[in-house]
Amino acid sequence: MAEGSTWETQRRFTLRHLRGFGFKKNFMENLILDEVKQVLMSFKENLEKPFCIEDVFNFSVLTGLCELVAGEKLHHGDKAMVN
Repeated sequence: MAEGSTWETQRRFTLRHLRGFGFKKNFMENLILDEVKQVLMSFKENLEKPFCIEDVFNFSVLTGLCELVAGEKLHHGDKAMVN
């Protein structure tokens, strides 16, 4: 599955379109680093009490996707996005 003309065509197509989203550019790296910082900050804020890690990760992924697709960054403290 990782060889042949079909694979090469799919690979070229994928890389060409990922570059449009910032693949291999600082934008994508900065987006990921910002989300990691937010996740770590959430962990530190909730260090002494139980909290749902799944919510933190899900919101982080949602924020990253929203910024890629819509160009709009969601804020981690936004109560409307929690539910």
